[in-house]
Amino acid sequence: MVSLTSVDRSRLQSSAKRLYLHSIGIGVDRLTSRYKIVRVSCFAHGLRAVAHWAEVLDQGSRSWRDIGSAPSSLILRDPVSAAGSIHWKAEGRGGVIRISSFDVTKEEFEWTPCPELQKNAHLVDLQGVLGLVDCSRQESIDVWVMEESKRWMKQYSVRLPLPVGGRYRLDVLGC
Repeated sequence: MVSLTSVDRSRLQSSAKRLYLHSIGIGVDRLTSRYKIVRVSCFAHGLRAVAHWAEVLDQGSRSWRDIGSAPSSLILRDPVSAAGSIHWKAEGRGGVIRISSFDVTKEEFEWTPCPELQKNAHLVDLQGVLGLVDCSRQESIDVWVMEESKRWMKQYSVRLPLPVGGRYRLDVLGC
């Protein structure tokens, strides 16, 4: 177990590049059982993103290691660590919502297939498995779970009856 409060702040310093977007996730390498921190960054020229890259900080290391380019999508939400990967909800061209996953052991990014997502869907860790909570419909919440075969299965659909003229604001805190 690593305590993030015991990590030297100098080890978490930003690189000299001017950042437009910056997201940090933490996960466990399944082969070594060591923690890795992944920093996904985007460099911008004006308001236009021109370069995406990723760096890793291994447990016990003193410096970030550049692992090359990261997916060129706008990361929308905080990452979720589940099933050996760190997952981000990302917005691609045309506003399509996708899931970008970083395999902590291989140190590689890949696109994870997903059901059609809305911006207000939330990625969650459901007992070590990647889950998705879809709050896009006013009358219900759908909970999806990714199976080992990389297929999504709708696990639950919770009906939320609305009072006449009412609206819900739903925030997912964690599972």
